[in-house]
Amino acid sequence: MTSANNFDQQVEKNYKHNYRVNFLDGTFFWFGTSFIAAQTILPAFISNITINPIIIGMVSAIWASGWYLPQLFTSNWVQSLSLKKIVPVKYGFFTERVPLLLLPLSAWIFIKSPTAALILFLILYSWHSIGAGFIAVAWQDMIAKIIPLKRRGRFFGITNFGGTFAGIIGAFYSVKIIKNFVFPYNYMICFSIAGLAVLISWVFLSKTKEVEEENIKPRPNNHDYRGLIFKIFKKDKNFTSFILYRVVSLIGAVGLGFVAIYAKISLHVTDNMIASFTISMLVGQAISNLLFGWLSDKKGHKICLEISNFSGFLVLIITLLTTNPIWLYVSFFFMGAYIAGNILSGIAIIFEFSDPDIRPTYIGIASTSGGIVTALTPIFAGWIAKGFGYPPLFVGATLLWVVGFLMLKFVVQEPRGMKNTILE
Repeated sequence: MTSANNFDQQVEKNYKHNYRVNFLDGTFFWFGTSFIAAQTILPAFISNITINPIIIGMVSAIWASGWYLPQLFTSNWVQSLSLKKIVPVKYGFFTERVPLLLLPLSAWIFIKSPTAALILFLILYSWHSIGAGFIAVAWQDMIAKIIPLKRRGRFFGITNFGGTFAGIIGAFYSVKIIKNFVFPYNYMICFSIAGLAVLISWVFLSKTKEVEEENIKPRPNNHDYRGLIFKIFKKDKNFTSFILYRVVSLIGAVGLGFVAIYAKISLHVTDNMIASFTISMLVGQAISNLLFGWLSDKKGHKICLEISNFSGFLVLIITLLTTNPIWLYVSFFFMGAYIAGNILSGIAIIFEFSDPDIRPTYIGIASTSGGIVTALTPIFAGWIAKGFGYPPLFVGATLLWVVGFLMLKFVVQEPRGMKNTILE
């Protein structure tokens, strides 16, 4: 245990080490996930088994809701832990990393049974996504503990830049693999590289030095914890407005998960061209991560989210208007900018709404409210695409995104510097 002053000194002492190991964790994780990009490679893989847009929508639903939904249910537990690292390291190995090590089996089984391959893929991808959501609050709270407030933007920006740069390299090779090897062996190789890379990233994550906190409040019972949640919604109007904006924007963002399959069906692009869109997307992420990392430290995260949401709006506008697949490289570039802002500032802004003592609860509320939306809307969107086509889906998503942008711009206030009074 350590006093408050000594706690800050220890955090500062460990800062450079923690920066390095978590940078390497992020770099290898992003490199690995570039071989299983949910916006490009996974829809292309699924489309070799079925082109049913409802099934394609399930990939987006699993990816997003698996990350978001579990977080409120773990936040009370995480809040009572003096060390957060144990969750992403000890539990996360089995809940998040192991299923990716097994993912190549889903491509291998296709040789004997395409249906079994699809079922196994959905099981393993659900295991990974829900497992990531299970450890997400603890990981985010750990990062908030080990990285001081005014360096978080740079940390996320540079770490995500390094990760996306590595991801660009990974995406380049994924294109070659998908082009030069026949299906399903090309995806077996991609999935195997992804599993190995995230395993290496876990090794670096396990090297994090976290200072144990003292004066951790006892874990409240479920009744009292529900009371705290209702109190936050009632008293913290700015945070409540942010949640409403986020719900609307996430519904609008559902259109992004269908851009790749729309390109394959309507514009007749090949699997390796879809994989090459990942490169464009990651270039957009890399550049935007540097911009948002610098800008968020200077001006706050709200302006970064505004730019990010406008970028997402441009993705759908370009996709709707183009008849030339080449323009989709521009579309995916802006998709990368949207993802960068949504990850960097979408995570870090939550830290600034809350008091550190109840930060996991704020993280959980923000994430699970989004998870409820993302669990349902991609499948509903797939039903719309199947019944009415992709353009009506993109138009509806675009209109919702405009509403979300206006809410963020004119209703939500930048939380940096605002005092949180929930515990008073």
